[in-house]
Amino acid sequence: LEAARRVHDERIGVGSVFHLFRLPEAYEHDLHALMSDGGFSLSQESCTTKDSALAALQTIADGDSSLTEGPVKLGNAKDMMGSKAIRDIAQNYVAAFRQNLTSYPYFIS
Repeated sequence: LEAARRVHDERIGVGSVFHLFRLPEAYEHDLHALMSDGGFSLSQESCTTKDSALAALQTIADGDSSLTEGPVKLGNAKDMMGSKAIRDIAQNYVAAFRQNLTSYPYFIS
């Protein structure tokens, strides 16, 4: 997690931006609740291999996305607290893994 946070910070910056690996604690709790209550929860078994983890992420993504390599602004911080944001983040990471590219989805405050 620390390595991912550092890489995202280097590409996106630190300050008025939020990404999966740098969230205010209140947002982390709210997103965790949204993941559980919104039908996005994953079992530990679904992430035991790279292929199973990618399949689980694809399920959350619920569709495909075109990918722009590098930082990808997905909206404002208020947009982060909805099911669409979770799907958008998942779509970006699925596309990146499948195309062997890097993607850094983020939101601004």
